[in-house]
Amino acid sequence: MNRCEAMKQYIAQNGEQIIADTMMLARHQSPTAQKEYVETCADALEALVKERLGLEPTAQYPQEARGRHLYYSIGEGPHKALMIGHYDTVWNIDDLPLIREGNKLSGPGVYDMKYGIVASIWAIKALQATGGLDGTYGLFFNSDEEMGSRTSRAHFEPIAKTFPNALILEPAAPDGAVKVGRKSTGDFLIKIHGIAAHAGTDYASGRSAILEAAYLTQELFAMTDLPGGTSVNVGVISGGTKFNVIAAYAEMQVDVRVTKASEGKRMEAAIAALKPKQDGVTLEITGGMNRPPFEFTKANQGLFAKAKEAAADLGIDLGKIMVGGGSDGNFTSTWGIPTLDGLGPVGDGAHAATEHLMIAQSLEHTAVLANLLTKL
Repeated sequence: MNRCEAMKQYIAQNGEQIIADTMMLARHQSPTAQKEYVETCADALEALVKERLGLEPTAQYPQEARGRHLYYSIGEGPHKALMIGHYDTVWNIDDLPLIREGNKLSGPGVYDMKYGIVASIWAIKALQATGGLDGTYGLFFNSDEEMGSRTSRAHFEPIAKTFPNALILEPAAPDGAVKVGRKSTGDFLIKIHGIAAHAGTDYASGRSAILEAAYLTQELFAMTDLPGGTSVNVGVISGGTKFNVIAAYAEMQVDVRVTKASEGKRMEAAIAALKPKQDGVTLEITGGMNRPPFEFTKANQGLFAKAKEAAADLGIDLGKIMVGGGSDGNFTSTWGIPTLDGLGPVGDGAHAATEHLMIAQSLEHTAVLANLLTKL
């Protein structure tokens, strides 16, 4: 039996434990903004890494308003790859049940992306069990990827730049394809200041911030150019105080996705140039593009070729895909580090109530990850 087959067998034999580890992390629910829950999940993650790999964190990065970020280093000799994953999720506490039915595991964060974290641990274990590590591997687990990696980026950037490859543990596509490109992402907050007035006795004196939000919503959605790869979504609008008061204040949260950095700059300028339709209304616009585009560069093409070879060794024809969502791979690729994304579970429903992974297919994908580590 060759090594890749031995690793595949090892992962299959430990499949039940891999799924149990994933379910354990999923039970430790970890919505990004709720620090106490995220820290509890970090405790569980530390205990898991200690139990499976015998490792204490090489470094920890406590945060005032977020959970701590964790970095592990394992092996000796030349650096091979940094694997990056996040243990925060978009789900509020008890939004979704955790359910296993046959080959399907559903629940908060199982697909995006707690299985990916577990997969990285077991990929290392598979190497250890079939010949050992031939270099140094890094594991960086952050707590704020779902909010743009605003505090973690500064910590994993210098680490990533010491490794010749970055492997992102985000989920694969439903057919198992890895992700070789992602759009640049941006978020904007528009605060609208109107003029309050009594809706019955002094209507004409008021300037409705909610009406202005309606005008702006149409203007923003009109900026979408799907054939050109640009999308704009007004995801949240809030404002007003009472039904019989002209609203003096409203705010809008806006998501923007583009495929090129130049388009990101154009959209930043276009949104900054928005003007109110009503006299007496003012706008306060903040935010911008927070992730650069993840492009299929020559370096990334070379890393994908190695992954395709690693999959072929196991009888798998590995596909590739570009997606709209951002990840930490947007950063590592822009820094010139060969980057491959989608090395976590196979499933579907990220950020949706249908979030799930397919167990057998995910375990096979983890065998591909392990075999890829031997080719770096």
